[in-house]
Amino acid sequence: MFIKRTRGGSKEKPIYYLQLVQSYRDESGKPKHRVICTLGREEDLINSGTIDSLAQKFAELSDKFILLDKEKDSLGYTYLLGPLLIWDTLWKRLGIEEILNQVKKNYHIQFNFSKAVKLMVFNRLMDPQSKLSITRWKEKLYGQEFQEVELQHLYRALDLLAENKEKIEKRLGKRTLTLFKPEVKLVFYDLTTIYFESQIVDDLRRFGYSKENRTDCTQVVMGLVLSDHNIPLGYELFPGNTWEGHTVGKVIQKLKRDFSLDKVILVGDKGILSKNTLEEIEKAGCEYIVSAKLPKLKKKYEDEILDRDSYTPVNEDLRVKEMEVEGKRVILGYSEKRRARDEEIRKALLEKLEKRIGEKSSSQLVKPSYRKYVKFKEWEVEIDQKKVEEASLWDGYFGYYTSNQELTPEEVIGAYKLLWQIEESFRCMKSTLDIRPVYHWTPKRIQGHIMLCFLSFYILRVMQYELKEKGLDIPIERVMESLDEIRAVEIIDRNKRFLVRTAIENDNAQIFRALGIKIPKFILSETVVE
Repeated sequence: MFIKRTRGGSKEKPIYYLQLVQSYRDESGKPKHRVICTLGREEDLINSGTIDSLAQKFAELSDKFILLDKEKDSLGYTYLLGPLLIWDTLWKRLGIEEILNQVKKNYHIQFNFSKAVKLMVFNRLMDPQSKLSITRWKEKLYGQEFQEVELQHLYRALDLLAENKEKIEKRLGKRTLTLFKPEVKLVFYDLTTIYFESQIVDDLRRFGYSKENRTDCTQVVMGLVLSDHNIPLGYELFPGNTWEGHTVGKVIQKLKRDFSLDKVILVGDKGILSKNTLEEIEKAGCEYIVSAKLPKLKKKYEDEILDRDSYTPVNEDLRVKEMEVEGKRVILGYSEKRRARDEEIRKALLEKLEKRIGEKSSSQLVKPSYRKYVKFKEWEVEIDQKKVEEASLWDGYFGYYTSNQELTPEEVIGAYKLLWQIEESFRCMKSTLDIRPVYHWTPKRIQGHIMLCFLSFYILRVMQYELKEKGLDIPIERVMESLDEIRAVEIIDRNKRFLVRTAIENDNAQIFRALGIKIPKFILSETVVE
Protein backbone atom coordinates (compact mmCIF):
# COMPACT_ATOMS: atom_id res chain seq x y z
CA MET A 1 0.00 0.00 0.00
CA PHE A 2 1.31 3.46 -0.84
CA ILE A 3 0.35 7.11 -1.37
CA LYS A 4 -0.16 8.04 -5.01
CA ARG A 5 0.07 11.59 -6.27
CA THR A 6 -2.25 12.37 -9.22
CA ARG A 7 -2.53 15.47 -11.29
CA GLY A 8 -5.70 17.40 -12.13
CA GLY A 9 -6.72 20.91 -13.04
CA SER A 10 -5.34 22.65 -16.12
CA LYS A 11 -1.91 22.64 -17.63
CA GLU A 12 -1.37 26.21 -16.50
CA LYS A 13 -2.81 25.64 -13.00
CA PRO A 14 -2.29 21.99 -12.04
CA ILE A 15 -3.93 20.57 -8.91
CA TYR A 16 -2.44 17.56 -7.16
CA TYR A 17 -4.45 14.97 -5.24
CA LEU A 18 -3.27 12.26 -2.87
CA GLN A 19 -4.77 8.77 -3.01
CA LEU A 20 -4.31 5.68 -0.87
CA VAL A 21 -3.55 2.88 -3.32
CA GLN A 22 -3.25 -0.88 -2.82
CA SER A 23 -1.13 -3.16 -4.97
CA TYR A 24 -2.43 -6.64 -5.85
CA ARG A 25 -2.28 -9.30 -8.55
CA ASP A 26 -5.26 -10.40 -10.62
CA GLU A 27 -6.18 -14.01 -11.40
CA SER A 28 -3.54 -14.20 -14.13
CA GLY A 29 -0.84 -12.95 -11.74
CA LYS A 30 -0.56 -9.55 -13.39
CA PRO A 31 0.18 -6.67 -10.95
CA LYS A 32 -2.67 -4.17 -10.52
CA HIS A 33 -3.41 -1.08 -8.42
CA ARG A 34 -6.66 -0.42 -6.55
CA VAL A 35 -7.59 3.04 -5.18
CA ILE A 36 -8.79 2.58 -1.60
CA CYS A 37 -9.71 6.22 -1.14
CA THR A 38 -8.88 9.75 -2.23
CA LEU A 39 -7.44 11.71 0.66
CA GLY A 40 -7.98 15.11 -0.96
CA ARG A 41 -6.02 17.94 -2.44
CA GLU A 42 -2.34 17.81 -1.51
CA GLU A 43 -2.17 21.53 -0.70
CA ASP A 44 -5.18 21.37 1.62
CA LEU A 45 -3.89 18.28 3.39
CA ILE A 46 -0.54 19.94 4.07
CA ASN A 47 -1.98 23.29 5.19
CA SER A 48 -4.52 21.71 7.53
CA GLY A 49 -1.92 19.53 9.21
CA THR A 50 -3.70 16.33 8.17
CA ILE A 51 -0.50 14.93 6.64
CA ASP A 52 1.38 15.47 9.92
CA SER A 53 -1.41 13.85 11.94
CA LEU A 54 -1.51 10.82 9.67
CA ALA A 55 2.25 10.44 9.68
CA GLN A 56 2.33 10.64 13.47
CA LYS A 57 -0.45 8.09 13.85
CA PHE A 58 1.15 5.62 11.45
CA ALA A 59 4.56 6.03 13.19
CA GLU A 60 2.95 5.29 16.58
CA LEU A 61 1.50 2.07 15.17
CA SER A 62 4.83 1.02 13.66
CA ASP A 63 7.66 -0.80 15.48
CA LYS A 64 10.05 -0.09 12.61
CA PHE A 65 10.02 3.67 12.08
CA ILE A 66 10.88 6.68 14.26
CA LEU A 67 9.14 9.96 13.46
CA LEU A 68 10.91 13.13 14.60
CA ASP A 69 9.10 16.42 15.03
CA LYS A 70 11.58 19.10 13.98
CA GLU A 71 9.96 21.63 16.32
CA LYS A 72 9.38 19.49 19.43
CA ASP A 73 11.71 16.49 19.41
CA SER A 74 15.46 16.60 20.04
CA LEU A 75 18.70 14.66 20.22
CA GLY A 76 19.94 14.05 23.74
CA TYR A 77 23.32 12.88 25.02
CA THR A 78 25.91 10.91 23.10
CA TYR A 79 27.75 7.97 24.66
CA LEU A 80 31.01 6.16 23.89
CA LEU A 81 30.14 2.93 22.09
CA GLY A 82 32.73 1.73 19.53
CA PRO A 83 35.74 1.15 21.82
CA LEU A 84 33.44 -0.24 24.52
CA LEU A 85 32.15 -2.98 22.18
CA ILE A 86 35.71 -3.99 21.22
CA TRP A 87 37.20 -4.03 24.71
CA ASP A 88 34.19 -5.74 26.24
CA THR A 89 34.37 -8.55 23.67
CA LEU A 90 38.10 -9.10 24.27
CA TRP A 91 37.65 -8.88 28.05
CA LYS A 92 35.20 -11.78 27.89
CA ARG A 93 37.13 -13.74 25.26
CA LEU A 94 40.33 -13.63 27.33
CA GLY A 95 38.55 -14.76 30.49
CA ILE A 96 39.84 -11.82 32.55
CA GLU A 97 36.59 -11.54 34.51
CA GLU A 98 36.86 -15.20 35.47
CA ILE A 99 40.45 -14.70 36.64
CA LEU A 100 39.49 -11.69 38.77
CA ASN A 101 36.48 -13.47 40.25
CA GLN A 102 38.81 -16.27 41.36
CA VAL A 103 40.88 -13.65 43.19
CA LYS A 104 37.79 -12.17 44.85
CA LYS A 105 36.93 -15.52 46.46
CA ASN A 106 39.86 -15.06 48.83
CA TYR A 107 38.43 -11.81 50.24
CA HIS A 108 35.30 -10.84 52.14
CA ILE A 109 34.43 -7.82 50.03
CA GLN A 110 31.01 -6.53 48.99
CA PHE A 111 31.88 -4.47 45.92
CA ASN A 112 32.29 -5.91 42.40
CA PHE A 113 36.08 -6.26 42.07
CA SER A 114 35.96 -7.33 38.42
CA LYS A 115 33.73 -4.39 37.45
CA ALA A 116 36.02 -1.90 39.20
CA VAL A 117 39.11 -3.23 37.41
CA LYS A 118 37.24 -3.42 34.11
CA LEU A 119 36.21 0.24 34.37
CA MET A 120 39.79 1.35 35.10
CA VAL A 121 41.21 -0.80 32.28
CA PHE A 122 38.68 0.55 29.78
CA ASN A 123 39.45 4.10 30.84
CA ARG A 124 43.18 3.44 30.45
CA LEU A 125 42.54 2.14 26.91
CA MET A 126 40.13 4.89 25.88
CA ASP A 127 40.95 8.10 27.76
CA PRO A 128 43.48 7.72 30.63
CA GLN A 129 42.43 9.78 33.65
CA SER A 130 42.87 9.91 37.41
CA LYS A 131 40.85 7.52 39.55
CA LEU A 132 38.70 10.43 40.77
CA SER A 133 37.96 11.57 37.22
CA ILE A 134 36.98 8.02 36.20
CA THR A 135 33.91 8.23 38.46
CA ARG A 136 32.66 11.08 36.24
CA TRP A 137 33.99 9.67 32.97
CA LYS A 138 31.94 6.47 33.35
CA GLU A 139 28.79 8.53 32.69
CA LYS A 140 29.99 8.91 29.09
CA LEU A 141 29.80 5.16 28.46
CA TYR A 142 26.88 3.44 26.80
CA GLY A 143 24.92 1.22 29.17
CA GLN A 144 24.56 1.00 32.94
CA GLU A 145 27.25 -1.60 33.69
CA PHE A 146 29.44 0.61 35.85
CA GLN A 147 26.85 2.74 37.65
CA GLU A 148 27.46 1.08 41.04
CA VAL A 149 31.28 1.45 40.91
CA GLU A 150 32.47 4.07 43.40
CA LEU A 151 35.80 5.81 43.93
CA GLN A 152 36.61 3.74 47.04
CA HIS A 153 36.07 0.58 44.96
CA LEU A 154 38.73 1.72 42.49
CA TYR A 155 41.35 2.30 45.18
CA ARG A 156 40.55 -0.98 46.91
CA ALA A 157 40.76 -2.78 43.55
CA LEU A 158 44.29 -1.40 43.05
CA ASP A 159 45.31 -2.94 46.37
CA LEU A 160 43.91 -6.33 45.36
CA LEU A 161 45.69 -6.15 42.00
CA ALA A 162 48.98 -5.50 43.77
CA GLU A 163 48.45 -8.32 46.26
CA ASN A 164 47.56 -10.82 43.53
CA LYS A 165 49.88 -9.67 40.76
CA GLU A 166 51.65 -13.03 40.42
CA LYS A 167 48.43 -15.09 40.33
CA ILE A 168 46.76 -12.89 37.73
CA GLU A 169 49.89 -12.69 35.60
CA LYS A 170 50.42 -16.47 35.71
CA ARG A 171 46.83 -17.24 34.66
CA LEU A 172 46.98 -14.67 31.87
CA GLY A 173 50.27 -16.14 30.67
CA LYS A 174 48.85 -19.64 30.50
CA ARG A 175 45.85 -18.33 28.61
CA THR A 176 48.21 -16.59 26.19
CA LEU A 177 50.08 -19.81 25.48
CA THR A 178 46.78 -21.66 24.97
CA LEU A 179 45.18 -19.08 22.69
CA PHE A 180 48.08 -18.02 20.50
CA LYS A 181 50.81 -20.64 20.45
CA PRO A 182 51.39 -23.87 22.36
CA GLU A 183 55.16 -23.36 22.43
CA VAL A 184 57.19 -20.19 22.90
CA LYS A 185 60.83 -20.33 21.80
CA LEU A 186 61.74 -16.65 21.60
CA VAL A 187 61.21 -14.38 24.59
CA PHE A 188 62.05 -10.68 24.36
CA TYR A 189 63.19 -8.77 27.42
CA ASP A 190 64.01 -5.15 28.05
CA LEU A 191 63.73 -2.53 30.76
CA THR A 192 62.47 0.99 31.09
CA THR A 193 62.13 3.49 33.91
CA ILE A 194 58.87 4.92 35.26
CA TYR A 195 59.23 8.20 37.11
CA PHE A 196 57.21 9.87 39.87
CA GLU A 197 56.52 13.55 40.36
CA SER A 198 58.17 13.18 43.75
CA GLN A 199 61.53 13.00 45.49
CA ILE A 200 60.31 10.64 48.21
CA VAL A 201 62.54 7.57 48.51
CA ASP A 202 61.39 4.14 49.73
CA ASP A 203 62.15 0.46 49.01
CA LEU A 204 60.84 0.79 45.44
CA ARG A 205 61.21 4.45 44.51
CA ARG A 206 64.87 5.38 44.13
CA PHE A 207 66.99 7.85 42.22
CA GLY A 208 68.83 6.15 39.38
CA TYR A 209 69.74 6.30 35.71
CA SER A 210 66.62 7.63 34.00
CA LYS A 211 65.92 6.66 30.37
CA GLU A 212 63.70 9.73 30.22
CA ASN A 213 66.35 12.11 31.61
CA ARG A 214 64.24 12.88 34.71
CA THR A 215 67.07 13.10 37.22
CA ASP A 216 64.90 15.29 39.49
CA CYS A 217 62.40 12.48 40.18
CA THR A 218 62.47 9.10 41.86
CA GLN A 219 61.68 6.11 39.67
CA VAL A 220 61.17 2.37 39.45
CA VAL A 221 62.68 0.03 36.87
CA MET A 222 60.24 -2.11 34.92
CA GLY A 223 61.34 -5.26 33.09
CA LEU A 224 58.87 -6.43 30.45
CA VAL A 225 58.74 -9.87 28.82
CA LEU A 226 57.08 -10.38 25.41
CA SER A 227 56.42 -13.52 23.41
CA ASP A 228 57.47 -13.69 19.77
CA HIS A 229 53.86 -12.76 18.92
CA ASN A 230 54.34 -9.44 20.70
CA ILE A 231 51.97 -10.53 23.49
CA PRO A 232 53.16 -9.59 27.01
CA LEU A 233 53.90 -12.58 29.22
CA GLY A 234 54.71 -10.67 32.37
CA TYR A 235 56.75 -7.95 34.04
CA GLU A 236 58.81 -7.30 37.13
CA LEU A 237 59.40 -4.13 39.13
CA PHE A 238 62.80 -3.30 40.61
CA PRO A 239 64.09 -0.40 42.73
CA GLY A 240 64.91 2.64 40.62
CA ASN A 241 68.68 2.28 41.08
CA THR A 242 68.86 -1.38 39.90
CA TRP A 243 71.41 -2.25 37.19
CA GLU A 244 69.85 -3.99 34.19
CA GLY A 245 71.98 -7.10 34.41
CA HIS A 246 70.82 -7.78 37.97
CA THR A 247 67.20 -8.18 36.83
CA VAL A 248 67.64 -11.13 34.48
CA GLY A 249 67.78 -13.88 37.11
CA LYS A 250 64.37 -13.04 38.53
CA VAL A 251 62.84 -12.94 35.06
CA ILE A 252 64.22 -16.38 34.16
CA GLN A 253 62.77 -17.77 37.38
CA LYS A 254 59.40 -16.30 36.39
CA LEU A 255 59.51 -17.91 32.95
CA LYS A 256 60.28 -21.32 34.41
CA ARG A 257 57.95 -21.08 37.41
CA ASP A 258 54.88 -19.36 36.00
CA PHE A 259 54.88 -20.43 32.37
CA SER A 260 56.80 -23.72 32.46
CA LEU A 261 59.10 -22.41 29.74
CA ASP A 262 62.36 -24.34 29.91
CA LYS A 263 63.83 -24.23 26.41
CA VAL A 264 63.60 -20.56 25.44
CA ILE A 265 65.92 -18.04 23.83
CA LEU A 266 66.08 -14.76 25.75
CA VAL A 267 66.60 -11.79 23.41
CA GLY A 268 67.93 -8.61 25.01
CA ASP A 269 70.02 -5.54 24.30
CA LYS A 270 73.58 -4.80 25.42
CA GLY A 271 72.33 -3.49 28.78
CA ILE A 272 72.19 -7.06 30.12
CA LEU A 273 75.55 -8.02 28.64
CA SER A 274 77.94 -9.28 31.28
CA LYS A 275 79.77 -12.55 31.79
CA ASN A 276 77.86 -13.31 34.99
CA THR A 277 74.47 -12.59 33.41
CA LEU A 278 75.10 -14.80 30.39
CA GLU A 279 76.33 -17.61 32.65
CA GLU A 280 73.20 -17.21 34.76
CA ILE A 281 71.01 -17.63 31.68
CA GLU A 282 72.89 -20.76 30.60
CA LYS A 283 72.79 -22.32 34.09
CA ALA A 284 69.01 -21.92 34.05
CA GLY A 285 68.86 -24.06 30.92
CA CYS A 286 67.95 -21.15 28.65
CA GLU A 287 69.70 -19.63 25.66
CA TYR A 288 70.28 -16.02 24.66
CA ILE A 289 70.73 -13.57 21.82
CA VAL A 290 72.35 -10.40 23.15
CA SER A 291 73.74 -7.37 21.36
CA ALA A 292 77.55 -7.26 21.36
CA LYS A 293 79.65 -4.15 21.96
CA LEU A 294 82.01 -4.73 19.03
CA PRO A 295 84.39 -1.78 19.61
CA LYS A 296 84.88 -2.99 23.21
CA LEU A 297 86.18 -6.43 22.16
CA LYS A 298 89.88 -7.20 22.46
CA LYS A 299 92.12 -5.64 19.81
CA LYS A 300 93.08 -9.04 18.36
CA TYR A 301 89.54 -9.51 16.99
CA GLU A 302 89.32 -6.12 15.31
CA ASP A 303 90.88 -6.95 11.91
CA GLU A 304 88.76 -10.09 11.53
CA ILE A 305 85.55 -8.22 12.36
CA LEU A 306 86.30 -5.28 10.06
CA ASP A 307 87.29 -7.49 7.10
CA ARG A 308 84.20 -6.76 5.04
CA ASP A 309 85.26 -9.06 2.17
CA SER A 310 85.00 -12.07 4.47
CA TYR A 311 81.27 -11.49 4.98
CA THR A 312 78.69 -13.46 2.98
CA PRO A 313 76.09 -11.38 1.07
CA VAL A 314 72.47 -12.07 2.07
CA ASN A 315 70.87 -9.36 -0.08
CA GLU A 316 71.84 -6.06 -1.68
CA ASP A 317 72.30 -4.40 1.72
CA LEU A 318 73.13 -7.09 4.31
CA ARG A 319 76.31 -9.17 4.72
CA VAL A 320 76.79 -11.70 7.54
CA LYS A 321 79.60 -13.60 9.18
CA GLU A 322 80.08 -15.98 12.10
CA MET A 323 83.08 -16.21 14.40
CA GLU A 324 84.05 -17.34 17.89
CA VAL A 325 85.06 -14.83 20.56
CA GLU A 326 86.43 -16.23 23.80
CA GLY A 327 84.45 -19.43 23.41
CA LYS A 328 81.19 -17.71 22.50
CA ARG A 329 79.38 -17.76 19.16
CA VAL A 330 79.15 -14.28 17.66
CA ILE A 331 77.00 -13.40 14.64
CA LEU A 332 78.26 -10.36 12.75
CA GLY A 333 76.50 -8.22 10.20
CA TYR A 334 77.29 -5.28 7.94
CA SER A 335 74.72 -3.00 6.34
CA GLU A 336 75.45 -0.10 4.02
CA LYS A 337 72.20 1.58 5.08
CA ARG A 338 73.23 1.24 8.69
CA ARG A 339 76.66 2.69 7.86
CA ALA A 340 75.06 5.80 6.36
CA ARG A 341 72.75 6.11 9.37
CA ASP A 342 75.63 5.74 11.88
CA GLU A 343 77.59 8.38 10.01
CA GLU A 344 74.65 10.79 9.97
CA ILE A 345 73.98 10.32 13.70
CA ARG A 346 77.61 10.99 14.59
CA LYS A 347 77.71 14.05 12.32
CA ALA A 348 74.68 15.56 14.07
CA LEU A 349 76.16 14.76 17.49
CA LEU A 350 79.49 16.40 16.62
CA GLU A 351 77.71 19.53 15.45
CA LYS A 352 75.98 19.78 18.84
CA LEU A 353 79.28 19.07 20.56
CA GLU A 354 81.06 21.89 18.71
CA LYS A 355 78.29 24.25 19.74
CA ARG A 356 78.61 23.19 23.38
CA ILE A 357 82.36 23.72 23.31
CA GLY A 358 81.92 27.13 21.68
CA GLU A 359 79.44 28.11 24.41
CA LYS A 360 81.78 26.62 27.00
CA SER A 361 78.90 24.49 28.31
CA SER A 362 81.31 22.08 29.96
CA SER A 363 78.59 20.66 32.23
CA GLN A 364 76.96 19.18 29.14
CA LEU A 365 80.15 17.42 28.07
CA VAL A 366 79.87 14.78 30.77
CA LYS A 367 77.34 12.87 28.68
CA PRO A 368 78.91 9.58 27.51
CA SER A 369 77.80 10.24 23.93
CA TYR A 370 79.85 13.47 23.97
CA ARG A 371 82.73 12.43 26.20
CA LYS A 372 83.95 9.65 23.88
CA TYR A 373 84.78 12.26 21.20
CA VAL A 374 86.62 14.88 23.27
CA LYS A 375 90.01 15.38 24.82
CA PHE A 376 91.04 17.76 27.56
CA LYS A 377 94.02 20.02 26.97
CA GLU A 378 94.95 21.91 30.11
CA TRP A 379 91.73 23.87 30.83
CA GLU A 380 90.36 23.56 27.33
CA VAL A 381 88.11 20.94 25.76
CA GLU A 382 88.32 20.07 22.08
CA ILE A 383 87.10 17.36 19.70
CA ASP A 384 89.55 14.49 19.37
CA GLN A 385 89.72 13.77 15.63
CA LYS A 386 91.55 10.49 16.23
CA LYS A 387 88.65 9.21 18.34
CA VAL A 388 86.21 10.30 15.62
CA GLU A 389 88.17 8.39 12.97
CA GLU A 390 88.36 5.28 15.16
CA ALA A 391 84.61 5.37 15.77
CA SER A 392 83.88 5.74 12.06
CA LEU A 393 85.62 2.41 11.35
CA TRP A 394 82.67 0.63 13.01
CA ASP A 395 79.95 2.34 10.99
CA GLY A 396 77.55 -0.23 9.58
CA TYR A 397 78.87 -3.14 11.67
CA PHE A 398 76.84 -4.90 14.36
CA GLY A 399 76.97 -8.20 16.19
CA TYR A 400 75.21 -10.52 18.62
CA TYR A 401 76.32 -13.10 21.14
CA THR A 402 74.22 -16.26 21.10
CA SER A 403 74.44 -19.55 22.92
CA ASN A 404 72.11 -21.16 20.38
CA GLN A 405 73.93 -23.36 17.88
CA GLU A 406 71.02 -24.15 15.56
CA LEU A 407 69.82 -20.80 14.25
CA THR A 408 71.50 -19.50 11.10
CA PRO A 409 73.17 -16.07 11.18
CA GLU A 410 70.22 -14.63 9.25
CA GLU A 411 67.76 -16.10 11.77
CA VAL A 412 69.72 -14.69 14.73
CA ILE A 413 69.76 -11.22 13.16
CA GLY A 414 66.06 -11.51 12.32
CA ALA A 415 65.23 -12.55 15.89
CA TYR A 416 67.11 -9.59 17.37
CA LYS A 417 65.40 -7.17 14.99
CA LEU A 418 62.11 -8.19 16.57
CA LEU A 419 63.35 -6.63 19.82
CA TRP A 420 62.04 -3.32 18.46
CA GLN A 421 58.63 -4.65 19.47
CA ILE A 422 59.44 -4.19 23.13
CA GLU A 423 60.74 -0.67 22.57
CA GLU A 424 57.48 0.09 20.77
CA SER A 425 55.63 -1.52 23.68
CA PHE A 426 57.24 0.86 26.16
CA ARG A 427 56.30 3.82 23.95
CA CYS A 428 52.74 2.52 23.81
CA MET A 429 52.52 2.11 27.60
CA LYS A 430 53.92 5.59 28.20
CA SER A 431 51.96 7.47 25.55
CA THR A 432 48.76 5.61 24.67
CA LEU A 433 48.20 4.21 28.18
CA ASP A 434 49.84 7.06 30.16
CA ILE A 435 51.62 4.74 32.59
CA ARG A 436 53.72 7.63 33.83
CA PRO A 437 54.18 9.82 35.69
CA VAL A 438 52.65 7.92 38.60
CA TYR A 439 50.79 9.97 41.21
CA HIS A 440 50.14 7.21 43.74
CA TRP A 441 52.34 7.36 46.83
CA THR A 442 52.13 4.00 48.64
CA PRO A 443 54.09 1.03 47.22
CA LYS A 444 50.92 -1.09 47.01
CA ARG A 445 49.00 1.54 45.04
CA ILE A 446 51.99 2.03 42.75
CA GLN A 447 52.16 -1.69 42.05
CA GLY A 448 48.39 -1.81 41.55
CA HIS A 449 48.52 1.06 39.05
CA ILE A 450 51.27 -0.64 37.02
CA MET A 451 49.37 -3.95 37.09
CA LEU A 452 46.34 -2.07 35.79
CA CYS A 453 48.42 -0.67 32.92
CA PHE A 454 49.78 -4.16 32.20
CA LEU A 455 46.24 -5.59 31.89
CA SER A 456 45.31 -2.73 29.54
CA PHE A 457 48.43 -3.31 27.48
CA TYR A 458 47.72 -7.05 27.33
CA ILE A 459 44.25 -6.48 25.85
CA LEU A 460 45.61 -3.88 23.43
CA ARG A 461 48.31 -6.25 22.16
CA VAL A 462 45.82 -9.11 21.75
CA MET A 463 43.64 -6.86 19.62
CA GLN A 464 46.62 -5.89 17.45
CA TYR A 465 47.61 -9.55 17.09
CA GLU A 466 44.12 -10.65 16.01
CA LEU A 467 43.80 -7.79 13.52
CA LYS A 468 47.18 -8.61 11.98
CA GLU A 469 46.30 -12.31 11.78
CA LYS A 470 43.29 -11.34 9.65
CA GLY A 471 45.47 -9.20 7.36
CA LEU A 472 44.38 -5.88 8.86
CA ASP A 473 47.62 -4.06 9.73
CA ILE A 474 46.24 -0.68 10.85
CA PRO A 475 48.35 1.56 13.15
CA ILE A 476 47.00 1.46 16.70
CA GLU A 477 46.53 5.25 16.77
CA ARG A 478 44.28 5.04 13.72
CA VAL A 479 42.32 2.15 15.20
CA MET A 480 41.65 4.11 18.39
CA GLU A 481 40.66 7.28 16.54
CA SER A 482 38.38 5.34 14.20
CA LEU A 483 36.59 3.43 16.97
CA ASP A 484 36.07 6.66 18.92
CA GLU A 485 33.81 7.88 16.10
CA ILE A 486 31.21 5.19 16.88
CA ARG A 487 28.75 6.70 19.35
CA ALA A 488 25.36 5.91 20.82
CA VAL A 489 23.02 8.88 20.30
CA GLU A 490 19.93 9.55 22.39
CA ILE A 491 16.72 10.53 20.55
CA ILE A 492 13.69 11.78 22.52
CA ASP A 493 10.49 11.20 20.53
CA ARG A 494 7.47 12.38 22.56
CA ASN A 495 7.01 9.62 25.14
CA LYS A 496 9.82 7.41 23.91
CA ARG A 497 13.59 7.44 24.39
CA PHE A 498 15.69 5.75 21.71
CA LEU A 499 19.40 5.06 21.69
CA VAL A 500 20.73 4.63 18.15
CA ARG A 501 24.27 4.08 16.94
CA THR A 502 26.23 6.07 14.41
CA ALA A 503 27.51 4.41 11.22
CA ILE A 504 29.98 1.50 11.41
CA GLU A 505 31.71 1.39 8.04
CA ASN A 506 35.10 1.53 6.27
CA ASP A 507 37.93 0.88 8.81
CA ASN A 508 35.49 0.26 11.64
CA ALA A 509 33.53 -2.35 9.69
CA GLN A 510 36.80 -4.15 8.87
CA ILE A 511 37.89 -4.04 12.52
CA PHE A 512 34.60 -5.54 13.69
CA ARG A 513 34.76 -8.30 11.10
CA ALA A 514 38.41 -9.11 11.82
CA LEU A 515 37.68 -9.44 15.55
CA GLY A 516 34.56 -11.49 14.93
CA ILE A 517 32.26 -8.92 16.53
CA LYS A 518 28.70 -8.65 15.25
CA ILE A 519 27.70 -5.09 14.33
CA PRO A 520 24.77 -4.13 16.59
CA LYS A 521 21.40 -3.05 15.24
CA PHE A 522 20.83 0.61 14.46
CA ILE A 523 18.38 1.01 17.37
CA LEU A 524 20.24 -0.09 20.48
CA SER A 525 17.41 0.38 22.97
CA GLU A 526 13.91 1.82 23.27
CA THR A 527 12.21 2.87 26.49
CA VAL A 528 8.99 4.67 27.40
CA VAL A 529 9.49 8.06 29.06
CA GLU A 530 7.02 8.60 31.88
